Amino acid sequence: MSDQNIKNPTNTVASSQNKLLSSALGMGAGTLASRILGFARDIVLVGFFPQIVTDAFVLGFKIPNFFRRVMGEGALAVSFIPRYLELKLNDKSESEKLKNIVFTFLFSLSLALAFLGIIFMPAVISFLLSLSGKGAESFSRPESFMFVVRMARFMFFYIFLVTQFAYFMAVLNAHKRFWVAGLAPAFFNLGFLLVVFIPNSVVSFSGQQLAFGVLFGGVLQLLIVGMDHVKHIGFPSFNFSFTYKPFLKVLVSTLPSIAGIGVLQFISLINISLCAKIGVGALTYLYLADRLLELPQSLIAVSLGTAMLPNLSELWVKDRASFDQTLSQSVRFFLFLALPASVGLIFMALPITQLLFQRGETTFEEVLQVSSLVQVYGGVLIISGINKMFLPIYYSFKNTWYPACVSIVVVTSHYFVGSYLVEIYELNGVVASTLISTFINFSFLSLGLKMFIGRSYLNVVVRSLISFLPSAFILALGLYFFVGYIPTDKNTMFFVLSLIGFVLSVFVYFGLSFLFKVKETMYLKPILKKLGLSIN
Repeated sequence: MSDQNIKNPTNTVASSQNKLLSSALGMGAGTLASRILGFARDIVLVGFFPQIVTDAFVLGFKIPNFFRRVMGEGALAVSFIPRYLELKLNDKSESEKLKNIVFTFLFSLSLALAFLGIIFMPAVISFLLSLSGKGAESFSRPESFMFVVRMARFMFFYIFLVTQFAYFMAVLNAHKRFWVAGLAPAFFNLGFLLVVFIPNSVVSFSGQQLAFGVLFGGVLQLLIVGMDHVKHIGFPSFNFSFTYKPFLKVLVSTLPSIAGIGVLQFISLINISLCAKIGVGALTYLYLADRLLELPQSLIAVSLGTAMLPNLSELWVKDRASFDQTLSQSVRFFLFLALPASVGLIFMALPITQLLFQRGETTFEEVLQVSSLVQVYGGVLIISGINKMFLPIYYSFKNTWYPACVSIVVVTSHYFVGSYLVEIYELNGVVASTLISTFINFSFLSLGLKMFIGRSYLNVVVRSLISFLPSAFILALGLYFFVGYIPTDKNTMFFVLSLIGFVLSVFVYFGLSFLFKVKETMYLKPILKKLGLSIN
């Protein structure tokens, strides 16, 4: 640490915080582009292909998509980055060796898994159908079953592509390069959209376009991060020294990190079987509600969590005081952004859902059902987002086992609580059990931090919520009355008032935050100045 920073340690925290927020902003911008294209992809799926094809696509893409979400959100990064940075600080040649061994191992393993999955695809699909219960009866006929198998075989090679993408993204993140890694998933959706419009006369069977779209999008996504890696870091090389001790430590910690980061994904798999007990349409409603939750969750929690890991890993080794202050400020900044998003999901759920999904054969009653789920997800956003902020703390000091054990407890309890609530409240019971499970996850993660590092950060969460509550309360009160004037028919007035509601929500919350002198607004002033605005 420099003499200046020793005299004024606040400089270290401020510099670290500014770098972290800049990195998170880069990730968030790329994620926003990806989510917008993702909504376009969903609209194309529903509008251009029959239900039997889209159902087969969703079912066949389930396992590759699970890898995409878990690996893409950093399951590899959380076990690799802390050890890589630790070696890099002490011996750069050793860090290069670890990087190349990890590349070699992932390349070989994912390639083998892809080919094994293709060969044994009928057994894989049978397993997924058993999870889907009654909801999968339409695929019980041999011809329908083989149709899904054909679709899935084409898409399963995506496991290889997304694993290589996760490796390149982890290395780029370790070197504080977030923009391209955040933008790359947008190219997946773009590539998918470019291919799905291929005429049926060109492909072997209707729906094959979707499978080709997954592969083409995966190749584009991998090329984007791969080229950035080569440009700034260099080509990876093969190294089969799998007995190298730092690699073995990464390997041992990767599996539990998948369990810790993928807790929501495991819960979503359980929700499939819970929805099957309800009947036709339940899984679709839940899928659409999930999509609306994912947008603010990815923009805020995932972007900040991804940017936090390499910063906290370095500070844990260099400066524990700066580690603590940077983390506290990051949690506050997450809550500062997530609280208005949560209020928006709760009070603007119906117009948002109508705007995005009420078209074609989708009725207002179905939109109303989805919007009721979105309202519950407003609470899930805050709690699950804090969980995503807490996880990098464990991984920064190389603890991957405790979050994994917590994940097992949470997923198990979700199954039993969800099975009970779904019998009483049906689909709302599924979402309510998700809210309960995320709170259980939060409780155990907070307790673990108290045990391992002597601080749970609950006081940071509570004080932050109190600081932001006046602005959020006034926003909620305004939306409560404003939404009553938005018509339920999708006419011109609906679009005008919905747009006014979205724009005013932003100005009201952040304007009040400036007025109440919330300190997080200081990070917004440079952005506003770049836009030609100045607020004193």
